[in-house]
Amino acid sequence: MLLRIEFLMTYLYHRRFYVCFSLFIFIVVAIFFGLFFRDYLGDGRYHWPRRFSEIMIPFWSEESFFSHGLLISSNHQDLDNLLFYTNKSYFSIIINIILYFIFSKIFGLALWFVKWIICVGSITYMIYKNGSNQVISRNQNLVVSGMFLAAICGLVISDPSLTYSIGTYNEDNTYIFTLPLMVKLSYDLTNGVFNKSSKISFVFMVLISPMTGILFMAAWLIVTDMDRLKSLKFFTALFIASILVLLLPKAIAHFYSFQDTASSIIFRTGLDGKTDEFTNLFSAVIFPIYRRPEIYLLQTIIITLTIFFFSTKFRIEIRWLIFLSIATSNYVIHLIVFPQSVAIHPYLYDPLVQIPLLIFFAHTVLSISKNHVTAISLIVVCMLLTLNLEIWSQLKECYFCPYEQL
Repeated sequence: MLLRIEFLMTYLYHRRFYVCFSLFIFIVVAIFFGLFFRDYLGDGRYHWPRRFSEIMIPFWSEESFFSHGLLISSNHQDLDNLLFYTNKSYFSIIINIILYFIFSKIFGLALWFVKWIICVGSITYMIYKNGSNQVISRNQNLVVSGMFLAAICGLVISDPSLTYSIGTYNEDNTYIFTLPLMVKLSYDLTNGVFNKSSKISFVFMVLISPMTGILFMAAWLIVTDMDRLKSLKFFTALFIASILVLLLPKAIAHFYSFQDTASSIIFRTGLDGKTDEFTNLFSAVIFPIYRRPEIYLLQTIIITLTIFFFSTKFRIEIRWLIFLSIATSNYVIHLIVFPQSVAIHPYLYDPLVQIPLLIFFAHTVLSISKNHVTAISLIVVCMLLTLNLEIWSQLKECYFCPYEQL
């Protein structure tokens, strides 16, 4: 018996990084799901109709293709007037339909929850994989490093904007798919990799959200120092495909004489001259239409200040700055080109900065390779984790609190 206990203790000691990571993240997930998140898994607390599963799926099932063209509408009144939204690609619509019939119909899970699992699970795995390699290669304090990396993953899991606003407000939102792809490709660029999986990720991004794919391709070509001529044929074909994917729903709507309710390019750029929802580029970031909770803003401010403080004392690896620049490029380009869209949809765009910043912070701290730096960072991240859980505890009393009432 004693030999077995000794063997078990030895086994756990040699794998203390994985043990500490697993235990810490298990505690975070247990608190998150047990106290707050389960209230939002059912439909009972959610009083807004979910556009995809509660409006479009029943409508598509009852009507012929020629009466809707497999296009999305915002509500029943728009459906009656043949008003459709043509900015969703057919590929993303088909993926949502497949997920709905597999997980919602068979297993009874909400569609937005399934997509949240895919998004958060893939991002958490990438953080763990790259972070664990970084910790082990630098021979750091495995216990503190494991807890720190798990706390970062806990911040991603409990992120109010990514989890609540995207998950419930826009059930068919495409960023829930493209954000993990952008993180994956940013890791590839940081690690000097451009292989078959990178190309497949680009293809999926273009098929799911062609405009996002176009903007991310532009940022990739600007930031990367690889031989652009080798990939010129691939990116040219991808650009042509993205244009076709973008125009196909609009062509279908025009062919069947449906009215397009998608906002115009001039409106999204903010050059229409109207100031009802937008005044300038800076107000789009600082004062969007849906007010963010103050404690949510604190996360970005505290992480930024902590990184700045560490940068004055230690050398920051340039490759993680490259990661941050490419990972946040979609937000930056959207802000420059379509600022009014950013002002109207902060719940969609905020995670495009928040998640890459968390990942950058994690790898920056681990790259410093100082145990006291990791310990201080763990305290900071645990404080931010508490702030996230406080937001969720207050969400029990209202709906859309992160951007309207909190």
